[in-house]
Amino acid sequence: MEDTQISMTEFSNVFFLIFGPLIMFLMHPYAQKRTRAVYGVSALFMVVGLFSMYFHMTLSFLGQMLDEISILWLLASGYSVWMPRCYFPKFTKGNRFYFSCLVVLTTMISTFLTFVKPTINAYALNSIAIHILYIVRKEYKK
Repeated sequence: MEDTQISMTEFSNVFFLIFGPLIMFLMHPYAQKRTRAVYGVSALFMVVGLFSMYFHMTLSFLGQMLDEISILWLLASGYSVWMPRCYFPKFTKGNRFYFSCLVVLTTMISTFLTFVKPTINAYALNSIAIHILYIVRKEYKK
C-alpha cells in the first residue's frame, strides 16, 4: 500500500513538469507585452515539480529542504510579478523593480535562515501564502 501511495505522489508531480511549459506557451503574448519574468515563474514551477518528486522518492531531509525552498522561490517570484502596485509598500513608490528587489532580498534571507533553522521556512511559506490569499480576497471584493 505504501509503494502505491508514493508512486501516486510521484505521478502528481508530473503535472508540474507538464504545466510549466504549457504556462510558458499560453503566457507568451502576456510576456511579450508585459514582462518576461513570467518565463522565470514557469521555470520555477517545473523546478518545484522536480524537487518535490525527488523529495517524495527519497524522503530525505535534503529533498524536503529543496522542495520547500523551491516553493518559497516560486511564491516569491509570482508575488513580485503579479502583485498589484496599489499594495506595494510606500517606500517603493510604486516601482515594481524596487518591490521585486525587496521580495528577492527577503527570500534570500529566508533561504539562508532555512539552513540555519529549517523551521523558519515553514513560517516564511505560510506568511507569503496567507498574504497572497488576503490580497486575492481584497481584489475579488473590488
